[in-house]
Amino acid sequence: MFNGKTSVILTSATLCQTGDTLEEQYAYLTESLGYRGDYMERQASPFDYDNHTLMYIARNVPYYNHNNREAYLEAAYKEMLRLCNLTDGRTLVLFSAKEDMKYIHQKLSAEKLNWALHVQREGSSQDGVIAEFRASKGVLLSTGVFWEGVNIAGSDLSQLIVVRLPFPVPADPVYEYKASLAENPLKDVFVPDMLLRLRQGTGRLIRSETDLGVLSILDSRLSAGARKDYRDKVLGALPFKRVTEDFRVLEKFVQEKFDKI
Repeated sequence: MFNGKTSVILTSATLCQTGDTLEEQYAYLTESLGYRGDYMERQASPFDYDNHTLMYIARNVPYYNHNNREAYLEAAYKEMLRLCNLTDGRTLVLFSAKEDMKYIHQKLSAEKLNWALHVQREGSSQDGVIAEFRASKGVLLSTGVFWEGVNIAGSDLSQLIVVRLPFPVPADPVYEYKASLAENPLKDVFVPDMLLRLRQGTGRLIRSETDLGVLSILDSRLSAGARKDYRDKVLGALPFKRVTEDFRVLEKFVQEKFDKI
């Protein structure tokens, strides 16, 4: 594709990683695609993330692993219920696993909720469930296709919840091959790919210059106390610069900003 005579232009809102230079910011993508060109450009977002958004990291939800999956989901479910009540619904929840989504959906369905509950449907087209979600200003549980290409501007979507950081599945043969070539698979393959996916997902929240929104992440590996090496990379790759792990700070932000909606 890049060696022919035809010019090729690649554009996206999620091509870059963190880094001091454009070469560093584009390194994962260019190496993955085999791009050997010398022209790269990055434009700043026109949206006012500093004043219109807040990122909340739930530090008290336990780490997820196969041995404590149910304990994690129970804690995530309780935190999710508290967050959705805070914004009175108007929330899109992004899962990395359908089984987790089904578990949370079953738990929420047994509750007496103050907002309508919707869940992603089977099939590629989700226009119907999105229309129902927008009309009800409720909560939509989703995975897969909802991580990219979904455009819900305005106050119908005021909160985005990322249940777990979207690391690629290690058993995937593509990532196994990439990892086999890397000196440090976590740093060189799994974290950069997770950041691309996370940037795509979190991009569902702010879709216009007047949008207000809260990004809530229920993966406590991202908390300051977890001391993960990739925390700074994640925070640096996302446009949300106001970050808190204090629910009271989140409550104050919602009360001050969302009362105007």
